[in-house]
Amino acid sequence: DKITVAGARGTQNLFLLDGVNNADLSNNPQGASGSYTGAETVKEFQIITNNYSAEYQSAAGAIISAITKSGTNKLHGSGFGTLRNDNLDANSWANNRRNVGKREFKRTQFGGSVGGAIIKDKTFFFGSYEGFRERNTDTDEVITWTDETRLGLPNQQDGP
Repeated sequence: DKITVAGARGTQNLFLLDGVNNADLSNNPQGASGSYTGAETVKEFQIITNNYSAEYQSAAGAIISAITKSGTNKLHGSGFGTLRNDNLDANSWANNRRNVGKREFKRTQFGGSVGGAIIKDKTFFFGSYEGFRERNTDTDEVITWTDETRLGLPNQQDGP
């Protein structure tokens, strides 16, 4: 989750959301839910890697600034949805090697935003939501050693 710019460490970047430092104690950018701010919430972003102007704090790495959308006098919104499932996927190499069928896989990403006026020219609202659902039934194979092998004893079944 770290971005390295101009040889600086990933923790030396500055993350701004609407002009305010938006990093947690590990210097990861945060949203209201404790995770990243969703793409439907961001109006514009800017990444500055050198020659910072006086309006920005000092940072050894990059300054990553995002401006959020806001409400206007007109009701507006957007929505999106994507679906990926196993019906269009090929079987994996490992499953083919073990003669195992395709795994079940469903991934859905969806969300939207809406904004508008509560009181015209005075009070506005804006909200967004993004969801992610995934169902994955991957197969795995584990090989373990016998107790004799762990103790360094020769396999008794392979005797003369």
